[in-house]
Amino acid sequence: GRLASRLAGISLALLLLPFVGRLRKAGNRFSRMLPILLLLIAGMAAVVGLNGCGGSSEPPPQSYTVIVTATSSSLSHAFNINLTVE
Repeated sequence: GRLASRLAGISLALLLLPFVGRLRKAGNRFSRMLPILLLLIAGMAAVVGLNGCGGSSEPPPQSYTVIVTATSSSLSHAFNINLTVE
């Protein structure tokens, strides 16, 4: 949620902080470092995106009782069927 987005921005800033001085001194070398920086940014986005994955979000099985009634002229019969939905 909000905490993950805040931490993503802060961690990205801390990750790029060591490169700030080098980027200012060597502007031409930035074009060579750009793919590496983009890869790091994409990696951080993937880590933040997968932060909540891995847990089971499936609901527990539910049980229902279904009543079936059969009728023929004056004769009638009813019985229960237990149905479990997983």
